[in-house]
This record gives sequence, structure tokens and C-alpha cells, in this order.
Amino acid sequence: MSEANKKHDMKELLFKVETEMIQSAITVESDCNEIIFINKSAPGVVIQVNGYPIAPNEFMLDAGHIFEKNVTRYVVKASAANFILFVKRKIYK
Repeated sequence: MSEANKKHDMKELLFKVETEMIQSAITVESDCNEIIFINKSAPGVVIQVNGYPIAPNEFMLDAGHIFEKNVTRYVVKASAANFILFVKRKIYK
């Protein structure tokens, strides 16, 4: 088995991935190693995560090193009442 395959197998043993869809202003707790916010809203709808703007079909990634845990609270706001934000977390098992 190659070194790359060993590392990939180790990651699968250490982590699980959870996804959620958000459609209202909210505070998101990370409690994970890596979190990705993906704006799937209609054109022109900008979502802010802790003040950082995310345009439609763009994303924001906050990734940690191995064995790090992110405990940041993210405040989600949008420029329109109707928006779609996908949140994907890589969580330790």
C-alpha cells in the first residue's frame, strides 16, 4: 500500500463528514476540524459569515491541522431573506 493510500485510510478512520443546510440568520458552532460554508443562493444574494462576504456559488473554508479542533462560533447573515447556505464539517469520530 502506498504512503498516500495509508494517509487517506487514516483520515477515513479519524473523521466523519456532516452537512447541513441553513436558510435563516443563525449562529453556527463549528466543533470540528474543518468547516466549509457554501453559498448556493440565487444570483446577487451575498451571505456574510463572521463579516466575510460569500458570493453565490463561492465558499469559505476554515481548516485545521491534524488533531486540532475548531470551536469558533460563526454568525451567519445574508443580503436577502431567502438564501441557501450549505455547511460541511469534518468531525473527529
